Amino acid sequence: MVATTATDSTGAYSFPNLPNGQYLVIETDPAGATSVNDTQGLPTDNKIAVTLSGASSSGNNFLDDGTPTYRVSGTVYNDADLTGTFSGGDTTISGVTVQLWADLNNNGVFDAGDQLMATTNTVSGAYSFPNVPMANIW
Repeated sequence: MVATTATDSTGAYSFPNLPNGQYLVIETDPAGATSVNDTQGLPTDNKIAVTLSGASSSGNNFLDDGTPTYRVSGTVYNDADLTGTFSGGDTTISGVTVQLWADLNNNGVFDAGDQLMATTNTVSGAYSFPNVPMANIW
């Protein structure tokens, strides 16, 4: 194995800075999904052979069906009454940047190996990440 990566919030993936050579890209279907097609070889084998020789290779796509998606959402509050707990005196904060990270080693702790999946800003305190795929990396 040369490298492992996870798709971003748009489903895109890449392996940058590889030297010339022959590679095999293998996709693991997310939980609940099945392979429908890929751009090379057997339509449902989840494997695409790539040869790099002086140029990048794009369009190496996989098509899955049945991938469940979910919404991650919440609200950012200002602890206006300084109680340290959620209470009626708290107010929402707009314009706060919120990031969604994939916990690639599944340890429940933010660390260097985790991957940024999406970024958004709060509106009236609320944020939402729609269509988050359930995958074996979460």
